[in-house]
Amino acid sequence: MVSGGNEGLGLAFAKELARRGVNVIVVGRNAEKLDMVAREIEAAFHVKADMLVMDFSRAGVEDYQRMRQRLARIRVDILVNALGMVDGVSGAFGSASNMEQTCLDMLHVNLMSMFMLTNAVLPGMKERRAGVIVNLSSLAAVYPLPHYALYGAIKACVDFFSLALHSECRHHGITVQSVLAGPVLTKLTRNFAKSFFIVPAAPFARDTLSQVGLRSRTFGHWIHALLVRTFDVSSYLRSQRLFRHFLQVSLAQPIPLRLTLRFLRPRARPTTSGAGSAAGSL
Repeated sequence: MVSGGNEGLGLAFAKELARRGVNVIVVGRNAEKLDMVAREIEAAFHVKADMLVMDFSRAGVEDYQRMRQRLARIRVDILVNALGMVDGVSGAFGSASNMEQTCLDMLHVNLMSMFMLTNAVLPGMKERRAGVIVNLSSLAAVYPLPHYALYGAIKACVDFFSLALHSECRHHGITVQSVLAGPVLTKLTRNFAKSFFIVPAAPFARDTLSQVGLRSRTFGHWIHALLVRTFDVSSYLRSQRLFRHFLQVSLAQPIPLRLTLRFLRPRARPTTSGAGSAAGSL
């Protein structure tokens, strides 16, 4: 079962599972799109495909209870929580006029869908002592991005929940994987500048599923792992400069103010014209 399976990354996961011979259920709110995707998957991969129509942005307790009762009659061995939205979350937090609705939509679509689908299929997995749950988090969960504070905070919750659930359920034969995904090529990123680090959805889904059982926390694709390493190196270099500055300031505190200012003063560099000097930097 794949939430958000009618488009984007969710669709890529649904097709990759079907390519591996797995029957799939795609979950979303648009019945027409879901039916089209299910028929396409059946024709292309010769597996059974079904759909579950659910609008998580408007669902209440009774809707979730009906969904759980329906899924209790279905054997779900693999759950991929790929449903998500980023629309309206960029920019300084609190700057949007409809921030209240944006917050509620983000919580319901990105979090409640994961909680409720997991809650619905987990009892069956525990009873069979087997199952896989893949939760799509984000690099924004571990590298706080300005202007994406709400999105990053919610994805951090996805990551935290996944790691705790994996420890809780692994003795029941259930694997939970948190995927710290970087930018993936979908309609949500179509306006991004072209970059080596934006991975097409199909190879991302393939590589992520290939790591199930090997890593409970993964970047999904090697390019995103490389992106993190690159970011870590640049952060390290920045931290070295900051640390040097911090050390100079800290060690200078016991020294008289006149000497402290002299110690911290930028060093002058000679100029070719001899008409002055250019200030250096710490």
